[in-house]
Amino acid sequence: FLFSPLKVELVNFEGKFGEGDISGNGMLELDGLSLKSADVAVAIKDAVVERVGKFNATVSADLNYLFGEQKSLLKGKVVVSDAIYYGEIDWKEAVVKQSRFIVNGDSEKVKEPLAMEMKVELESPAKIANNLMEATLEGKLSVKGSSRQPELYGSIIFTDGYVFFGDKVYSIDNAAVDFSGPVPDNISFNTALITESHSYTITVILSGTTSRYTLQFTSDPPLQQADIISLLTLGTTIDNLNSKDTGNKSAYQALKLLAFKFQGKLTKGIKQTTGLDVVEIETISEKGESGSSIRLGKKVTDSLSVVYSTGLENTKNYDVELAYKLSEKVYLKGMITEVGATEVGLVYRLEFK
Repeated sequence: FLFSPLKVELVNFEGKFGEGDISGNGMLELDGLSLKSADVAVAIKDAVVERVGKFNATVSADLNYLFGEQKSLLKGKVVVSDAIYYGEIDWKEAVVKQSRFIVNGDSEKVKEPLAMEMKVELESPAKIANNLMEATLEGKLSVKGSSRQPELYGSIIFTDGYVFFGDKVYSIDNAAVDFSGPVPDNISFNTALITESHSYTITVILSGTTSRYTLQFTSDPPLQQADIISLLTLGTTIDNLNSKDTGNKSAYQALKLLAFKFQGKLTKGIKQTTGLDVVEIETISEKGESGSSIRLGKKVTDSLSVVYSTGLENTKNYDVELAYKLSEKVYLKGMITEVGATEVGLVYRLEFK
């Protein structure tokens, strides 16, 4: 170190950092006890970064920190190797936290946000092994913008692995996430997952951006999307639910009678036998005509439930409803009807006691 009344010059420093090496040099200029300007270069080699229960990685970096009256800038290059993330992910909590961040982000007052010009590279494929997936990924990113509004550019590609959802395991056929500006608005993705169910090979395709995306289901042999959802969640297709035996009119009349007189015991027995969480039989009278319908539902995860509804007299009319619980009062709901029409929306639940 070299000192003067207003300047500290870091001629050279060396040491250990995270089981690796750190070195650097630079200059600090003072205004009394306050920092007036800075120009510091730091080199890190093979440092082990670890957070117990979350992740660990080996990091090397060449960084330069510049500070002055008009700027506060961190630039350089970071190379990550032998990285693994094994912390459990709660998507419901993540969505709620993200929405809070977006709402409150403008009110965050950062006096002098740190500007960034950095490159991040995965020297070897990184790994994810947690409750959501087991996969490897690779990619390169450029980090720009500021600490208040970071910007990401580049791509992350999942090269191999599996996704776990409900009681199903989905293999990753292809998955890529692209970054093209300020986050989270400029994140796009294209993902294809494959699973097997009851002699059907099912492909789930999720593509779009964080604010606008599409979800498609295909199968081999081919099925309608509502049939595929029914197969994944209820374990059978809608055609099987609408079997010829249940289409017998006298059986419908008997079921309607049972529904009217013994609905509680009947639905309880069906729940215990089938493992379904929702079994409801309704008899409706309107304009002099009566009809009955049945609703069968399954809670796939703690947050996701699926309900299949059909009329007892006309099983060709049906709909499949998906509900994803974002918080105690907010649900994301989607519905697919027998003609392929879809409806998606947010539902806010109020309880009156």
